[in-house]
Amino acid sequence: MSVPASLPTGWYHPSDRVPRQGQDVRVWTHRGVDRVARFSVSHTDRWPSGASWVIDQGRESLAFEDVEAWSPDLHTPFPASQPAVPEPAVPEPTPEPVAQPEPPSQPAVLREVVVEVGQTGDVLRLLPSASLDWSPHPSIPSLRTLSLRLVRLVARIEWILDLDSVEMAFEPDLPNFADPDEIIATFKANAESVEGLIGTLTPDDLRAPWTLERNGQVVTQVPRGDALRQFGLTPLVYHRGEAALLMKALGAFVPDPCPLWSFSKGLAWTPAS
Repeated sequence: MSVPASLPTGWYHPSDRVPRQGQDVRVWTHRGVDRVARFSVSHTDRWPSGASWVIDQGRESLAFEDVEAWSPDLHTPFPASQPAVPEPAVPEPTPEPVAQPEPPSQPAVLREVVVEVGQTGDVLRLLPSASLDWSPHPSIPSLRTLSLRLVRLVARIEWILDLDSVEMAFEPDLPNFADPDEIIATFKANAESVEGLIGTLTPDDLRAPWTLERNGQVVTQVPRGDALRQFGLTPLVYHRGEAALLMKALGAFVPDPCPLWSFSKGLAWTPAS
């Protein structure tokens, strides 16, 4: 394998330039072998018959004409002897994972609706049929009146969830229930309607404007979620508490709405010193 006429920088043709006597150099042979050798010259009558390239620590030598190029740099192989470095494979672009849309989480106010409507049903199921019209004072609504309000409020929650606007005069015309079973039946139907609507609502639905009107005139316009809490949940909890208090006065056992954090009997608050 012959070397090019123009050698790389730092490499020389032996016919143009030779190393010093005993100099260690890097050589490139006509067979295409790259190795380190020591240049040795024996004084003879004819040049370059006395010159050789000693290799393998003196165990072998190359004739002067066997070397086509040499370099004083022992650490840089002749370029032609360096194995070709393959071009780095360009990896196929990894497709970006397609982000799967997360299902919208249910807004907290809707979870409150489920809890509060459920606890209202628990109270209504304890109504004493013999005392529906009892009241300890004329200014305090009877259990019948309070239970009708609770049934209507669950219906009102349904309207808030389903309609974009409601007329203030739009209240259900409920019959004067004869017994608690009729109250429970109507409550259950309303609660099931509310439950069916909750599963279809998104956070955007609760941010949408909701309007309360009187005779076609806007009384207030708020986000549906705010209307749900202001006109539905807050009065539902209030009137349920009124009914529970009357039932306790009649000796009925009404479950604590927060049994894991209830007030202990005789517990008194003591300010920190």
